[in-house]
Amino acid sequence: MSEAGLRSILVNGRNYVRVKGKWVYLYGAVDKAGKTLDFMLSKRRNKAAATKFLIAHSK
Repeated sequence: MSEAGLRSILVNGRNYVRVKGKWVYLYGAVDKAGKTLDFMLSKRRNKAAATKFLIAHSK
């Protein structure tokens, strides 16, 4: 998937979830059918790192 295509489906880290008692940002990529391709949890909002991670893991 191209970076431009992935960018349009990237969840931008506004999802703040609790995992094992700690709050983290949830980044994820979904396809057009709504299926989750990959996700990343992060202590800090870092869209650039999430984009790199998701591009690397969606190929």
